Amino acid sequence: MSLNTTYRDNVRPLLDAVDGLRDTLRGEKINLPSIVVVGDQSSGKSSVLEGISGVALPRGEGIVTRCPLVLRMVCLQEGEPTPLAPITSSSSSSSSSSTQQQEWKSPCARIGAEGEDDRWISIEKIESAIVKMTNKIAGTRSSVVDKPIHLTVYRPEVPDLTLIDLPGITRNAVGDQPKNIGDIIQAIIKQYITPEETIILNVIPANIDFSTSETLRMSREVDPNGLRTLGVVTKIDLATRGIANRLQAKGERDLPLKMGYVAVRNRSQAEIEGNISHEEARQVERDYFLAHEELRDLPPYFLGTDQLALKLCNIQAERIRAVLPQKIKEIMAQSKAIEESIARLPKVHSSLVECQFHASGQLRDAVSDLTRLFQGDNAPAKRDKSLHITTRLMELFSKFKKLVDKSTSEFLTDDYSKLVKEAMAENMGVGLPNFLSHPALQQLVAAEIHKLRSPCETLIDDATSFMTRAVEQIGHRYFEHTERLLPLVMAELSTCIDETRSKIAIRISETLEIEENSVFTLSPYYLDLTKRINGRVTHLKNVPPSSPVASTSTLVLSPASSNPAAAAVMISDVTVNLTSLISAPLVDQPIVEMQISVYAYWQVVYKRVVDQVALDIRYYFGRLVSRDMYDHLQRIFMSRNLLEDMRESEAAAHAREDLMTSSTRLKKAMEVLRRIERA
Repeated sequence: MSLNTTYRDNVRPLLDAVDGLRDTLRGEKINLPSIVVVGDQSSGKSSVLEGISGVALPRGEGIVTRCPLVLRMVCLQEGEPTPLAPITSSSSSSSSSSTQQQEWKSPCARIGAEGEDDRWISIEKIESAIVKMTNKIAGTRSSVVDKPIHLTVYRPEVPDLTLIDLPGITRNAVGDQPKNIGDIIQAIIKQYITPEETIILNVIPANIDFSTSETLRMSREVDPNGLRTLGVVTKIDLATRGIANRLQAKGERDLPLKMGYVAVRNRSQAEIEGNISHEEARQVERDYFLAHEELRDLPPYFLGTDQLALKLCNIQAERIRAVLPQKIKEIMAQSKAIEESIARLPKVHSSLVECQFHASGQLRDAVSDLTRLFQGDNAPAKRDKSLHITTRLMELFSKFKKLVDKSTSEFLTDDYSKLVKEAMAENMGVGLPNFLSHPALQQLVAAEIHKLRSPCETLIDDATSFMTRAVEQIGHRYFEHTERLLPLVMAELSTCIDETRSKIAIRISETLEIEENSVFTLSPYYLDLTKRINGRVTHLKNVPPSSPVASTSTLVLSPASSNPAAAAVMISDVTVNLTSLISAPLVDQPIVEMQISVYAYWQVVYKRVVDQVALDIRYYFGRLVSRDMYDHLQRIFMSRNLLEDMRESEAAAHAREDLMTSSTRLKKAMEVLRRIERA
């Protein structure tokens, strides 16, 4: 099987470069131009590859190909030495690892896999070497894994070509195979044939209806127009009449492919047992097609392993040239992304002072972000609304205010007048009867203050939970790369927040205790409001129901109305319903006055307590993020061996090494692609 010198001179460097890229980019998510060989189990895939490469591959019943096989063929002149073979240990990343070099004469082969050292072997040992490596990678059972074996064959008279052989599709598990073996194989095939860069070499036996081929059906799913699928028809001696038309896709049930079909005749079992060489087998193949009643009149490009190899070489070269610009863009983009990831990695520190300086800097940045967020500058939130501290706290304060409103008594109602009456009765004899009973007033106010404790506790819990999330999120942002230090930072932040919560709880509890035990105000609002309400009640009691004043006043609604809110009056900045007070008998006038006094005083207490509680929470949490948190963690940092706390974890070190390895691979790949581009 020979290719002309001009073709080899023009195409060989291109293929060498891409195969070099394939080796360089092992493990990287870059899809290189590939020719993937697929077929149903026992369709003759291995025989096709043997015919092209001239080397024996594993054969047998059931699933023989249990790992993808990347078969690279390099055509060397007779006796021409192979490239020097580097043999290094893949388990060592040290640049000082020893490298042995050995010169092999063709024909020979090199076999390896990800994580395995490449080995140089003779052509005769290829079959056993593949079996041995397959068992090592996939196990001795009949399981299938997506871990490619790389085999490079150096010999004269082979096409410069790289093919990827995949496991054949099977439908039923046998023996110790997984029950879903068919799904596993199809998933592997789908992964390899989906990229647009891939040429699908679909092997189909001649004795079946092409439309029933499972792999051809899968090819149509990813290549519906058949633009990158080439059909290889095997077992041609078993074909029924009309095979020539089927190769040309002339029938209604035939599936046309842009790259067409090629029929091949592989060595029979008898020829294999008779040690018929591949060269002899190709001559038998040529003679067979010349003598075939239907096939002998077809154009040559439909027939034979030689034509298949030539077509594959041309397709491969065209595909490489077509996708080269896009591959350059992809590798540049991925290289940029990896470089950015490397830049984001934390610096590896070498001294305690350096660690303390770095930790303090990260802490300052975290405190700065939290302080800005607390002051209403939401830029550090990075579009995460859950970190808008001022807004979220205001929502909690509004919720607190609603809870307080809900718990507050209706002071000017008949029901509350009963409570007032009981309180006044319990405090009879304290003071003169014609004066407001101060002990009764304090008892009633204390009962209302007591009801504030539950809303206050709810607010403290909600605010603490929110601030915990915000502080931990910002803390994690700045210390996530120091995996050993992060748990310490999170624990100490939690301690700071707990201490702040305790301070807030004590402060608010003291505020409520003061309010419970001290009925006092300097605000003129209390006296002004009591006077206004008393005056309005007296006025409404003296206004005849038919008086036009009741109906024309913008502040007073007729008390004679059947509407329950008939005596609702806007006094100062509050709206009060005076119906119960107006209708109270004269004997209950002291009770009415007490109701009005409690109501007016509560307006003062309500505003004072609600504002003070919100102010305390803002003050203490504001001090936490702007001062306390920094001071606390700085003391912790200075007391610890940060060199050990900030030592890179084993997982982080491996991640760094992987990124550096990927970066090196991609840089080498770019150099190769640039050379191809310039050539």
